[in-house]
Amino acid sequence: MRLLGFSLRDKQLQRAGLDYHRLAQVRQHEDWRACSASLAGRRLYAITTRGECRYDEPSYRENDVFVFGRETRGLPSFRGSG
Repeated sequence: MRLLGFSLRDKQLQRAGLDYHRLAQVRQHEDWRACSASLAGRRLYAITTRGECRYDEPSYRENDVFVFGRETRGLPSFRGSG
């Protein structure tokens, strides 16, 4: 597994997400293929600075997933549905 460059258990990281970190389930995947296979059938929201809608516009549902890419490259191009 590739390293993130920081620890997911770091106190500063937890402090930054204090509002919701206990509700989040963070998982790392080896690559996009493994990630999308693991999340098949769930609604994916790609987190990007180039998105077409704001984070507060969708009506989120239980089991929706937020996907973050690498800070330097982002996520591969894809079109989700949902």
